[in-house]
Amino acid sequence: MKFSLSLALVALAAVGSAQGPQRCSGMRVRRNAASLSPQDWQSIANVLRQMNDDGAISRFGASHDRLFSRVHGNTCFFPFHRRYVLEFENIARRYDPNFTVPYWDATESFRNPAADPVLSNNGLGGNGGSNDRCLGSGIQSNMQVTYPNNHCLRRSFNQGDSIGAWYAPEIISSYIQSDTSLSTFRENIEYSIHGAVHLGLGGEMDTGYAAQDFSFMVHHANLDRLWWDWQNSHNSFLMYDGTGSNGPASLSDLIPEDSSVPFNGATVESVMGIQNSLGSDVINRFFPGLGRRSGALKRRGSQAQPSNCGEPIPFPPRLTPEWIHMHGYDPERVECAHKNACEIVETLNNSTYTSPY
Repeated sequence: MKFSLSLALVALAAVGSAQGPQRCSGMRVRRNAASLSPQDWQSIANVLRQMNDDGAISRFGASHDRLFSRVHGNTCFFPFHRRYVLEFENIARRYDPNFTVPYWDATESFRNPAADPVLSNNGLGGNGGSNDRCLGSGIQSNMQVTYPNNHCLRRSFNQGDSIGAWYAPEIISSYIQSDTSLSTFRENIEYSIHGAVHLGLGGEMDTGYAAQDFSFMVHHANLDRLWWDWQNSHNSFLMYDGTGSNGPASLSDLIPEDSSVPFNGATVESVMGIQNSLGSDVINRFFPGLGRRSGALKRRGSQAQPSNCGEPIPFPPRLTPEWIHMHGYDPERVECAHKNACEIVETLNNSTYTSPY
């Protein structure tokens, strides 16, 4: 499966002038990481090595760490990370003009994440070494980074040599279909699959400078895809409610940025839609239904696992107290989200439903 950042523009091109296709010539397509060949992964590795040699990898780690408290625990979580991953692509394209960040659908191997082929030696690599937790496999094997000090890139699975079960596709589908506000959807995603993947991989991913591990980028590319699914499902490309990074959320809010990875004053509205070349006034006046989709939602990318057919869905993991404190989350809100996820699992397990995943 491929995820296009410009699907709405393609739709408009179909009813526009003959110049439409030329305007879409720069469209980027993010591929499912599970579909990448060893050659694809090697191309990514080559770019990451060059970026690291030029200090770009550590600059992304530093900027994320410095902005940490402003872009987590509030509705700016989605706009910031959408713009952040896009900027990573922009920098990477200086080395390879065809570079895009693939998305890693972490629900595909949620029962046994450590066995996911994406974590193989050809891909992101597996667990860190037994003593120093340095990553010795994958596209960033033996990489040295400089933030917050000189050290090896680290990976440390949360259950020793394995990773505890993550969130089932059914839970994420429930969030996409039932959450009617972005603030609620953001909480459910941030407190669930977002944290589960970070904590499951550990090491660099369990820090404020997690962006030094490319797992961060493919993970957040997937979270961005889930947001895009939610936007389509609810006809809500311009919904931005709740609390932003500086108070009540507003589309005119500037996305927090750091001098090491500048966004040049980008606003929330500039990333809210794959149709963002149109202003909100134009959309509301001429295309009020833009983004509406009919029919049942389908979780794209998740593949059935015949060997697990009929097995109960495992209950999702809790976020650790340390992770909750690091992000400044409200523990009661986190517990409420976890309780809701467990209720989804318990209801499905106690019914006649059989998970195909």
